[in-house]
Amino acid sequence: LMRPFIYIIWGFIGIIIFMLLSFMTAPETQVVYRKVIEQKEPIIISENLEFSKEKLITYVRSLNLKFPHIILAQAQLESGNFSSRIFKENNNFFGMKQARSRPTTCVKLQHGHAYYNNWKDCVIDYALYQAAYLKKIKTEEQYYKYIGANYAENPNYESAVRDIAKNYK
Repeated sequence: LMRPFIYIIWGFIGIIIFMLLSFMTAPETQVVYRKVIEQKEPIIISENLEFSKEKLITYVRSLNLKFPHIILAQAQLESGNFSSRIFKENNNFFGMKQARSRPTTCVKLQHGHAYYNNWKDCVIDYALYQAAYLKKIKTEEQYYKYIGANYAENPNYESAVRDIAKNYK
């Protein structure tokens, strides 16, 4: 009858010793961890964000977006062959406005259009636009019809994009 009682007492003593050791070493562990973090050099990831048409083509194709040739045609058309003020000052290829009801990479509104920190952020924002509004579109024809009816005010927009897209296919 005494033996189970002794095991219980030794079990409690073991738990108490374990807890005391844990509490005694925890602050030291935190201090050492803080010192390691404070001494660590920052990791700087630098990326050349200088624009070129070739980099745009590669980047758009790498994102696995629907119909990249159409997106590239839109970028070229909307940006005036990559020379418009909105493109140069806002890093905005697509004439995008500031999104209000979907995720966006736009950081502010400038000249009535979305402003991006760099050209890649604009492409990512277009990808977010595509994910939010063009999920159900399955064919090129549906895509052309959608952008012709919803993307731009110019009645010739769809045919202009079609003509340019031939060069990217």
